[in-house]
Amino acid sequence: RSSTAWQVKSEPVYEMEWARAGRALYYSVMCGQRPCRLFRLVLDEVSGPELILEEARQDRYLSLSKSRDGEIIIAASETASLSDVFIIDTSRSDSKVEPLGSSTGVRKASVEKRAGELLILDRGLDAAALLQRPLRCSGVCLPKEIYRPGTGRIIKDLQVFDAMTVLRIRSGLQDSLQVLDTDFRLLKEISFPAGPFGLRISPLGDSGSRQFRFTWSSLT
Repeated sequence: RSSTAWQVKSEPVYEMEWARAGRALYYSVMCGQRPCRLFRLVLDEVSGPELILEEARQDRYLSLSKSRDGEIIIAASETASLSDVFIIDTSRSDSKVEPLGSSTGVRKASVEKRAGELLILDRGLDAAALLQRPLRCSGVCLPKEIYRPGTGRIIKDLQVFDAMTVLRIRSGLQDSLQVLDTDFRLLKEISFPAGPFGLRISPLGDSGSRQFRFTWSSLT
């Protein structure tokens, strides 16, 4: 088995994410004191890095993350309170930087993919709703609200499986898990003692199963 090393001359690298599809490395570089440019390096090509996103506004910085399946790269042009979110579907041969739709009020988003759609969690100050939009669309394609966990409750995290979606909910100091079916109807809610940490969720059985395992720790 042979290996190849790439040496890339650039400004200091701030963050990087490996895309499972497309054999590509995505990384942001610094402009002075802030990350401002996003590059893509495709490992099977010899053309070198490609600049795919640049933020010229001095009060903004780029952050980088990806979906749990490693196929959706998420880039956000952020201030302290809000961000414009962009996605790159690396499973497509013509993958490009696509605005998620800042006019929806999405801030600090978490994005997961399921069966031809994107599920979007707004991680802003009031992450009170789960949003949805088609994975591929033409023209203007804004996310729409599909689920709210209840008054005074916020969504801290989501995990997407073939047969269910699991949300971690916070209400004051109380945490719980809400399990939704494929039509986003509530199947079950599981409550935890105050202040759980180290919560881990993993599926059981085949991809169509509605069973999962979870572990957590508590100081009480």
